[in-house]
This record gives sequence, C-alpha cells and structure tokens, in this order.
Amino acid sequence: MIRIKNMRENQVKSKKVVKWVLLIVIAVVITFFILYFYFAGHYPNSDTYDIYSRDVAIKSYLTGLRREGGLYAQENNSYKGFCNSKEVTSAIGSIKNKDSQLFCNDNQEEWAVCAQLVQWDKDKYFCSDSIGTAQTIPGECNENWDYTSCP
Repeated sequence: MIRIKNMRENQVKSKKVVKWVLLIVIAVVITFFILYFYFAGHYPNSDTYDIYSRDVAIKSYLTGLRREGGLYAQENNSYKGFCNSKEVTSAIGSIKNKDSQLFCNDNQEEWAVCAQLVQWDKDKYFCSDSIGTAQTIPGECNENWDYTSCP
C-alpha cells in the first residue's frame, strides 16, 4: 500500500517536473524568436557589407603591392618601371572591378600607389608605397596624384 502511494506521489511529481520543463523550453523558444525578429530589422543590408568588402579588397591589393615592389626592385635594381609591371597591371584590373581606380608613380628609388575608397564617405583614399606605408588618407586619388611616397 505504501509502495502504491509512493508511486502515485512520484508520478504526480514527475508530471509537475515535465510541465515546468515544457514551460521553460517554450519560454526560451519564444525569447529566441523575439530576439531574432527584433535584431533582424537592425542589421545593415548586404549592400552595406558589399561596400565595405570592396574597401577591404582595395586595401588588400595595394598592401600586397609592397611585397611585389620589393621583389621587382631586387630583380631590376630599381623601382623604375614598377608601375608597368604585371603585378600592378593585375591590381589595376582588380581594383577597377571594385568601382575604383589605381594610380601609380615610380622612379629609380621609390614608388607609390593609391586608389579611391568606395565607402560611404568617398573623400578618402588608400595609399601604399615602397617604404612600407599603407594608410587611409583624406582627399582624392586621381590622375593628378603625383607622389612617389604616401603623403
């Protein structure tokens, strides 16, 4: 008799535990849905990410030219002609695909490249040069840009 009574008490307790567990699970699921729908409307759209990824790609191409410039100078004993090398030509095409344009200047002792960034504030450009500079600079990078080192 005592066993049956204990079994019934255990069944009642386990039903209460199951109800509480179900309530907790439902509450967690509802919380996740609320958070998802709240934050889903607050993320920037994919166009924003595309703009920033283009800037990152431009910076990456120009920064990569620092290594290529060093190799070019080792092979040619000068930087003269680096702007016409296949590495720079390749970067020009890649940057053009990112809606920007690369400008390059070289002489015997140094070279520099720049490209206008395409982010929201288009008043900055990225510059990389033979002395290792790679930085974002306020201003315009265009056909009148005549530096052989980043300003």
